[in-house]
Amino acid sequence: MAMIGMDVDGLYRHGERIAQRSEHAGAHSHGLLDTLDSASGIVGHPDMAAALSRFTGDLTDHAVKLPGLITTTGHGVSNTAATGRDSDDEGARSVRAAADVVESVGLGLARRINRVEH
Repeated sequence: MAMIGMDVDGLYRHGERIAQRSEHAGAHSHGLLDTLDSASGIVGHPDMAAALSRFTGDLTDHAVKLPGLITTTGHGVSNTAATGRDSDDEGARSVRAAADVVESVGLGLARRINRVEH
């Protein structure tokens, strides 16, 4: 586990799983549209049939976009994990560099103090 307190590998895997669901989501959303479209043909009342057709038309744009949105979301989760890991690694390098400087200064001070005492 990284210093940031996040299971980076697990988060990355979940993001990839989300992205893989897009194909199934697209199939289900198109199935819903097909069902609604066929239902509008069997509704006997013309106003209800027209309303159902409009409703189906309003959903069409969303149904078409759904698979891409799911893929984008999954990849966004995976990218967040990678960014977290990269940031954590960069932070660790910065901390190590600062620790090296502090250790070097401390050693220098210890040498000067020891020289004065003798």
